[in-house]
Amino acid sequence: MDLLYRMFPALTQPYYRQFWCSQWLALIGLWMQVTAQQWLVYSLTGSALLLGLLGVAQFGPIMLFSLPAGVFVDRIPKRTLLRWTQTGFMLQAFALAALVLTESVNFYNVLALAFIYGCIQTVDTPARQSFIPDLVKTEYLRNAISMNSANFNVARMIGPALAAVIAAAYGTGWLFFINGLCMIPVLYVYWHLPVEGRAPETTQTHRFLDEIRGGLRYAAQNLPVMSSLVALAIVSVMSMNQSVFAPLYADQVLHKGIAGFGMITSAMGVGSFTAAILSATSAKGRPSARLVFGSGILTALALIALSLTSTYELALLACVLFGFFCLTFVINVNTLLQISTAPELRGRILSIYSFVFLGATPLGNLITGTAIELLGTAHGILCCGVLTLLFLLPLLHYVYHRIRRNPDAFSQ
Repeated sequence: MDLLYRMFPALTQPYYRQFWCSQWLALIGLWMQVTAQQWLVYSLTGSALLLGLLGVAQFGPIMLFSLPAGVFVDRIPKRTLLRWTQTGFMLQAFALAALVLTESVNFYNVLALAFIYGCIQTVDTPARQSFIPDLVKTEYLRNAISMNSANFNVARMIGPALAAVIAAAYGTGWLFFINGLCMIPVLYVYWHLPVEGRAPETTQTHRFLDEIRGGLRYAAQNLPVMSSLVALAIVSVMSMNQSVFAPLYADQVLHKGIAGFGMITSAMGVGSFTAAILSATSAKGRPSARLVFGSGILTALALIALSLTSTYELALLACVLFGFFCLTFVINVNTLLQISTAPELRGRILSIYSFVFLGATPLGNLITGTAIELLGTAHGILCCGVLTLLFLLPLLHYVYHRIRRNPDAFSQ
């Protein structure tokens, strides 16, 4: 146990330990539901277009409502918000289960429930992430964020595999029901945690638009926050679209079909998991500008390397590297934002993070899909990697110019 605590010091914090353990079941249930929902829509419609519309319904609310959601997160205790969001997730899962098990399901009610899920996620993501600093000491924050990412990536590998087995034996309806049950331990933890996660009220103007503008102004004037969010926007929109390019790359470049798609997806998961564990066990303190922007650039280079090979083994290696650098970049951006942001503004800044990271998904998918449609799969992926570099390098030059003028500019 002492070795475990030395490797993962965030687990020495009892409230974080309860929070982290409860996420295991919740995230596995989430990935089971995501897999079941995609298969359900495809089986109902047989349409790739309607399957894409499902993604728009789920991620669209994040684009529309992230900024006002951040104000709520800063006004209301995080623990209270998380109790409501987890209850909402549970009811949404049970509603899907009831529709499927009673054979009342159709595309439109699945679409409506996906939209509801996206609305709940718009509040849940910044509330849950901004709650973490209230559960751990500042020196353990980076370790805690890395461990959350490890949770997410392990669940991403386990959840779909379990979903395939259960769906084949019992159908998708029971997967939604199981996901609803997985919310119960999370609710129990949130109901018994003594930490409220309440932001200071001294800076609240109680004018909704003023608070939104205050968050945007803070992000624009704080160099680490501003540059990290811009870098995240670039990499998210131009490079992190593996759900679009991975199946096409497996089929049209590698000629491996569904088996190849599964392998390259697993390879990315292995890289992501390795990055999460390495970051949790070795990285300490505040991420440097070199680490943040370097990992972003390496993500683009790994994507370029993937586009330039049609050899199966080399492609798998490129996918491992892409997953590794991609998650390293995301962990460091998230950590830097949390460390650099005043507590009373953390919800608003993390709502911008959600907008950039998750809300940009439809735009990124559209850009990547268009590039592949016009240039072909390999050249389209290459174009996205090159554009990522072309946008990141001027930002990197600007940041280092600011640091030369003021060596403390990136550590304030």
